[in-house]
Amino acid sequence: MSTVIHVSHEAAYKIGGIGAVFEGLISSRAYQESFDRTLLVGPLYQLADEGRIEQEGEVWYSSITGIDRRNLQNLFHPLEYRFDVNFVYGQRILKEPIQKRQVPVEVLLIDPGHLNPRLAMNFKYLLYRDYGIPSDRYESFSDYELYVRLAGPAYEAALRLIGNAAGPHYLIAHEYMGIPTALRALLDPARPLTALYHAHEVPTVRALVETIPGHDTVFYNRMRQARAEGKRLEDTFGDQSGFYKHALSLRGAECDGAMAVGDYVLEELEFLSPDFERTAGLTYNGIPATEISWGEKQLSRRRLQDYTQALLGYRPDMIFTHVTRLVVSKGLWRDLKALHYLDGQMASAGQRGVFWVLATVGGAGKHAEEISRMESDYGWPVRHREGYPDLAGAEVEFWHQVEKFNREARAVQVVFQNQFGFHSESARWPAGMGFADLRRGSDAEFGQSIYEPFGIAQLEPLSFGAVCVVSDACGCLGFYRKVSDPADDLVIAANYTRLPSHTPSAALYERDGWAIREKVEDSTAREVARALYERLNAPDEIKQARLRRGYELASRMSWDRVVQDYFKPALLKAAAKRE
Repeated sequence: MSTVIHVSHEAAYKIGGIGAVFEGLISSRAYQESFDRTLLVGPLYQLADEGRIEQEGEVWYSSITGIDRRNLQNLFHPLEYRFDVNFVYGQRILKEPIQKRQVPVEVLLIDPGHLNPRLAMNFKYLLYRDYGIPSDRYESFSDYELYVRLAGPAYEAALRLIGNAAGPHYLIAHEYMGIPTALRALLDPARPLTALYHAHEVPTVRALVETIPGHDTVFYNRMRQARAEGKRLEDTFGDQSGFYKHALSLRGAECDGAMAVGDYVLEELEFLSPDFERTAGLTYNGIPATEISWGEKQLSRRRLQDYTQALLGYRPDMIFTHVTRLVVSKGLWRDLKALHYLDGQMASAGQRGVFWVLATVGGAGKHAEEISRMESDYGWPVRHREGYPDLAGAEVEFWHQVEKFNREARAVQVVFQNQFGFHSESARWPAGMGFADLRRGSDAEFGQSIYEPFGIAQLEPLSFGAVCVVSDACGCLGFYRKVSDPADDLVIAANYTRLPSHTPSAALYERDGWAIREKVEDSTAREVARALYERLNAPDEIKQARLRRGYELASRMSWDRVVQDYFKPALLKAAAKRE
């Protein structure tokens, strides 16, 4: 009976990208047919997490509330006493939002906040002795402490849940958070499972790309130069040992196998350490593949046009979208640069457009009464105000950029819907419209990130015939190029790492890296605008052909294909290395 144990900070509920991966990967037909049992393991952040599981699934055991619906006390009590931790174990329902698939999975949550100090120190000693991880440097980081403390009880509880079941069994450490549990497994000479590191990003690289002035334009060119010279990341960017995520990610190479979600992530891992050259391989993420008719697409476009008419007073000829998190890595300013040039072309042609940005720093949706009050008081989401319940954190700065763009634009207006989900309680909201219409009705989806290990959201509208604008830093671009033909015109690859001719290599190491990026971004934005304008002004018969072709391409990048061609082979290869 094959078991896959996923160790992640998103075991209890979806927070971000890894949660989206779980929804698509685990709910796919190919995964369900390949593996008998799935267990999500992660921290219990708060007591309310147990209630969330009970609300949509079922709690089978809880040392907190005393629930024991499956007579599991003999399994968990010895571990509770030994480690001094709380366990919540049960079943949650994974819901894939685009294709509406739902599958039950086992979930084990652990509260290690009061972990037996002696056992905690013993494990940290082993981490230093066998893997060179100096925990004393990172103990001030609560994040580091949480996942190191989680490792022991997580591994031993997982073994007890597996019991004597025949394998194969796999433990997958998702990102640096799962690495301590994987290392705990590797310390066990009798371990009955194969341990893999699933690299959804390289934290050291993300931190560098986001903070250096030249962002991706500078980083990836410096990486190429360094690799050609046989240098590694710390040779090029200096000592990173003070960064606990760096220390943990490095040890991902100790696992039986490592899965990189994109071509750049694979390069970044090898740039990080030569050890990854023997353990790491590509395992792309997947995207939804849903077939709709031309009529269904037009219905979704009309709903978006109706809502735009109600909010802005005109029906747009072109609908642009960007569904994302509001963080610097998403490069939202690049969208506004491209739309600045597109605005001039559209205005000259007498066309109008709307750009829907669905992004927020908050994790929860706004309440209906809050939306109603903001709409009536000052016209949200067309207008905004700083402070609760509206703009917070990074939303404020982005809104200032949007205001400036909207004042100067003649053809395109940006609507910044800063909420989790796409919905409204307003009377202006078209009947029957929902999040699916935002994906189906879009003409073009932006996703010009400066750091994007894969980018599922960037290609979600591909299945519905939308043109997807992605930067060459996006990992999904490598997957798309493998399944598409040169004649396909559904993806525009914005090349932000192409340097101007005769750029001296020394410039990449100096302060003018910022100026180089600005120059590249401006020229690339012009190219994106020209390409997008040409493709979106194609006749309907070409757009209908794109709808059919988009579904074909998305099917080749579906989660079923990922499981069959990448995920399952990676697990089997890692297991074979142990034999």
